[in-house]
Amino acid sequence: MSNAEKINCLEHGEAITTDVCDHLNKGENHEWHCREPDAETPWPDSWCGICHQHFEDEGEWNEFSEVAADLPHHIKLLCNQCYENLRAKCNVHFI
Repeated sequence: MSNAEKINCLEHGEAITTDVCDHLNKGENHEWHCREPDAETPWPDSWCGICHQHFEDEGEWNEFSEVAADLPHHIKLLCNQCYENLRAKCNVHFI
């Protein structure tokens, strides 16, 4: 965790950066998908149900599923506290 990138959140101050699908961030989809959090990655990259279908079609994130989900344009950086607040509002599914 000491190598984690930091962000200055307007709401929470200095915090750790996380990546989430912008569909989740905008509240367009409440199906939260991510790997199981662990000590090394307590805030794993997360994506919505819409993007998860592209993941399922390929069986993984790869160049095809990422392009189909348009991930380069749908990733939002959040602080770890904003991440936790948003996750609490969603239906969480671990992959």
